[in-house]
Amino acid sequence: MPRDTSTTTVGEAVDELDERLDDIAREADAEDDPDERQALDQEGLRLDQQLAALEGLADEYGRDAAFAIAELTVDERMRFGDLLEAARGQARDRQGFEAGSTMRDVFWTGAGIVDAPWLVGDEAMHDRVAAMRSDSIDVDWHVVQYLKGKVTEANAKGNPERRSYAERRRETTTSQNEPN
Repeated sequence: MPRDTSTTTVGEAVDELDERLDDIAREADAEDDPDERQALDQEGLRLDQQLAALEGLADEYGRDAAFAIAELTVDERMRFGDLLEAARGQARDRQGFEAGSTMRDVFWTGAGIVDAPWLVGDEAMHDRVAAMRSDSIDVDWHVVQYLKGKVTEANAKGNPERRSYAERRRETTTSQNEPN
């Protein structure tokens, strides 16, 4: 069983992305460097797609539908690697190509999401991954990308006393938007 699990609702995810889009729009408006402004615009478009996908989940399951995201144990990380390697081997043997990062994204997300609106909540890792890949579930790719970030965040190692890069960016953004 995973050591630590955090829960977020679809509504919280929608609100988080909505706030982040407002921040990016303000940053892009204030940015003088065209390359930086373009990068912010691309980030805004990516997050806008994720927001639309999560709003679709809210319509289907309700804003209170929850995702449980696990910090994986060493054993679970090894099983994740084994599952991914086996799937890549099957893709290579069956279809003649090397599966890339998109397969890894789905497997990583399935490994770390221990409960979601489309899961019962007690599935083994390989069943969670299979559910993410199932045609009958229809998990939007932008939801997978949002959840992949949450799984990565939950499994990032480091000193809990140290501020993360995301926290530092938020502080910088907040201080830039405060009146002098």
